[in-house]
Amino acid sequence: MYQSVHARFANDDRSVNFQTAKQVFNGYWRLVHEEFVFFKAGLIPMDIFVGWMQLSYSQIAGDLNIPYFAKDGSEQAINSRERFETIILNGRYHNHPDFCTFFTDVYNLRAPGCADAVLPKAARYRIIDRYVRTYARRHKIKPVI
Repeated sequence: MYQSVHARFANDDRSVNFQTAKQVFNGYWRLVHEEFVFFKAGLIPMDIFVGWMQLSYSQIAGDLNIPYFAKDGSEQAINSRERFETIILNGRYHNHPDFCTFFTDVYNLRAPGCADAVLPKAARYRIIDRYVRTYARRHKIKPVI
């Protein structure tokens, strides 16, 4: 859906509006919630889940913004980090505390010796991989595959 909206925007499809862009993020985080539930149940292999978390971290870092056309026709974009903060940190998933805690922890990951709020791209895989595997051990998650 992300790529489809980008392609439509690039082709000057004026139906790509704020609501369209917002729906992409909402749908993405619904899917991630389902992935997390399956991960906690041990139904997703660790390496696959770690890979998915790389994409999720790109959303958290603000690397995957979605462009849209405003009502006045101007080109705008929704920042993926701001949508994450709205949807996960301040929004609809508070009745799923494990999910919120997991992603709040991912959001707060920092690279050693780096004060930036976003992990450097070169360090992301290693840090996220370590966090996911530690989380799985701590919560006794054993993937069946």
